[in-house]
Amino acid sequence: MSSLLAAAALAAGGLSACGPKGEPGARAGGILLSAEQAVSGPPALELPGPTRVWAAEKGVDLGVYYARTAGSLGPLRSARAALRLVLLKGRAEVRSGEVRKACGPGAYVVVPAGTDWELRAVGPEPVLFCILASPADVPLAALLSPAQGS
Repeated sequence: MSSLLAAAALAAGGLSACGPKGEPGARAGGILLSAEQAVSGPPALELPGPTRVWAAEKGVDLGVYYARTAGSLGPLRSARAALRLVLLKGRAEVRSGEVRKACGPGAYVVVPAGTDWELRAVGPEPVLFCILASPADVPLAALLSPAQGS
């Protein structure tokens, strides 16, 4: 779980692009990308809403994804993976289980495995958020499966 918290702290901080000698995305034992760089390529998954999801990194214990929506996402349920959502840009109303809150940049949402959740953009700006999933072996489409009865 500490890897989830460390990744959330990095994502909430904006992951400024800085590699060796100031080269964006340069590798030297690691890589740091801005959220905008992470979503600059083709998405790994497109959902109604419209929602686009990009895979940033997938390790043994943790999958890191970025998602952007101007509409709504859910209700969804990830049966096998616990999720952490970190809002990076925009404002949203987020529900995890029975808890519903208005959130802005920097908000951190806990979604236990098997819990229904949803996110709805509020305002004119699309919502950009990071999805941290553990374990990482759950396919992306399964992480964002419609909840039963929806």
